Formats: sequence, structure tokens, C-alpha cells
Amino acid sequence: MSLLFLLCLAGVIAVLPPLFRSYEYERLRQKYGKERGNRIGEILGIVTGYLYFGLWAGLWLSP
Repeated sequence: MSLLFLLCLAGVIAVLPPLFRSYEYERLRQKYGKERGNRIGEILGIVTGYLYFGLWAGLWLSP
């Protein structure tokens, strides 16, 4: 197995908790307020979504 594959696999596993956290808008709103919670959820979702997609593509391209 290549090193790139293992790094992408570890990255996919590591990025899942923040990705799922970005879906919990209600918890973010309670913690940070309505506007700031929405903004944090959107930014976190965008960043982790693109990161997850890039790492997932790396899993396909690395072997």
C-alpha cells in the first residue's frame, strides 16, 4: 500500500468529526448565538467538505 493512500485514509477518518459537527447548526446556535453559529457552521462545512472530497479523490488516485 502506498504512503499517499494511508495518509488520505487517515485524513478522511480525521475530518469526519468536524464534518458532522458542521451539520449541528442548532448546537452551534446555542453556543455562539444565531448569526455567529450559522456562520461557523457554514465555514466549517465548506472547509471540511472540500477537504473530505480532496482526500476521497486521493484515495481513488493513489493506488
